[in-house]
Amino acid sequence: MKRTVPIGITGLGCLSTLGHTPQAHLEALDLAPAPFRQLGSLTEVPEPLADVLAAWIDPRSLLCHRKWSPATCATLHVARQAVAAAGWSASDCDEAAIIFGTSRGTAAGWLEPWPERRPFPIMAASNSLASEPAAAVSHELGIHGDWHVVSNGCCAGLDALTTAAIWLRAGIVRKVLVLACDLPLVRPVLDAFHSTGILATPGNPGMIPAEGAAALCLESDAPPRAPRLVTHDSIAEPNATLGSTTDLPALRKLLSRVLNAQGSPTLCIPHASGTPMHALSENQILDDLLSSDSVRLPLKHHTGHCIGASGLLETVMACAALKRGSPLQGTDLPAGSTILKIASAMGGKHTVALIQSPHV
Repeated sequence: MKRTVPIGITGLGCLSTLGHTPQAHLEALDLAPAPFRQLGSLTEVPEPLADVLAAWIDPRSLLCHRKWSPATCATLHVARQAVAAAGWSASDCDEAAIIFGTSRGTAAGWLEPWPERRPFPIMAASNSLASEPAAAVSHELGIHGDWHVVSNGCCAGLDALTTAAIWLRAGIVRKVLVLACDLPLVRPVLDAFHSTGILATPGNPGMIPAEGAAALCLESDAPPRAPRLVTHDSIAEPNATLGSTTDLPALRKLLSRVLNAQGSPTLCIPHASGTPMHALSENQILDDLLSSDSVRLPLKHHTGHCIGASGLLETVMACAALKRGSPLQGTDLPAGSTILKIASAMGGKHTVALIQSPHV
């Protein structure tokens, strides 16, 4: 399989604390990052969690539906945006496939009740499925090619993108709707993160848990003016379980492989999880491998860490900037510019994707 055969990105959708559309996200990135809020101002949580800094989607009504789970609501929101922007017809949708990435699935509204939501009891089994967002998008948008779910931790969204690219290059389908969503601001998920000591509080740096969803339409026969997925690659980091090492030799190997083949990108969006150990290692590797002309642009200080959705959300924001053709936080993106996105998953895995603006 030739991973370097470009594939077009034709439609985008995103939802996070920055706004409800790709344009709103770009406008937010042109401003200084807004301060993150303490979780206690969103919901009633015990004292250890009330001070945790977090980012969430407003208004909450966007995530409330009697039939569908909150994660499904967010996924439907971005899916409709992307399909509309791509201009897919009913026949296009009928033949397209769906790849959905998530780390925590539909835990929100299932493992813990969702404020102001009155669910239908008959939908409880569906609402508890990690695959419900993919199935709901298939049902609501008439996308009937096939659907699959990828749950590779914080790599889930970017791995959904690379899985879709493999399907396209293999000729299985011509169009794929790539989706990702995570709503981690619920007690079972927060308790798990809090027990590791990695969550940020005022005065203590760390990971900012955040809600987010993203979508993009990927096509093997896209118009020439569409941004392109040029290449992608992944690697396991077997010694990188949380807290075990600050050395990430596999990430260094992966980035060396991609940069040697493609050259240093115009812009690099690192994983930048916010945890001190990962920041130390990732930054050192990028210092060593990126050329002096490459600009490094972490985005999680704007969005927070949307867990499995972050990789795709940040890729969608990058694609929106390439489509716009104007500078992104002061970095010019002329025709042919490339953006490298990195995602890393707890337990030991890294994925990268390289996208490029059209030359025309």
